[in-house]
Amino acid sequence: YNPALKSQRFFVPGTAASLLIIITTLVTAMGLARERELGTLEQLLVTPIGPFTLMLGKMVPYAMFGLLDVALILLIGNLVFGVPLHGDLAVLAFASCAYLLCTLSAGLLIAASAKTQQRAFMGGFFVMLPAMLLSGFMTPIEAMPHWIQPITLINPMTHFVQVLRSVLLRGAGWHDVQRPIAWLLGIGSVLLTLAALRFRRKLA
Repeated sequence: YNPALKSQRFFVPGTAASLLIIITTLVTAMGLARERELGTLEQLLVTPIGPFTLMLGKMVPYAMFGLLDVALILLIGNLVFGVPLHGDLAVLAFASCAYLLCTLSAGLLIAASAKTQQRAFMGGFFVMLPAMLLSGFMTPIEAMPHWIQPITLINPMTHFVQVLRSVLLRGAGWHDVQRPIAWLLGIGSVLLTLAALRFRRKLA
């Protein structure tokens, strides 16, 4: 699906996934950590809002920002770097939402465990660097040591890069990418649940 062997067709989808995990995870973690430092979260505790509802409310604005980033990256990739848009954009939009569920939930989980913005910043990088290295973005997963390949399955970026390349380059449909999307939804649900439980324990 890349007969001319153009490197940008291989790297742009991975770059899109990398930018999203950097922006959404780091911004979410640091933003919520700042609210804890300022005492805003403590003010929310006097309301009848539960931890899970609080997490969803905090995710919505960052999710909208992330979806805008996805649209801009795809547009620039197509117009500037010539990356095709062969597949169904509705499938790609759904996969993007599932991926954002993972990255935003990871940011919330980091913020729930970090008392300061500095710790949230370091925690974000501790998550992002392994995610990028183990995603298959720069190094094919098949070329990695056999013992580390199963670990890539719990990395949401691995599955989103797979969806991006499949949909953009070869026009894959829902049936072709339903497995990686299912992984994204499962990982995101687990991370969001852990973040809600962590916040309940920390702020109780």
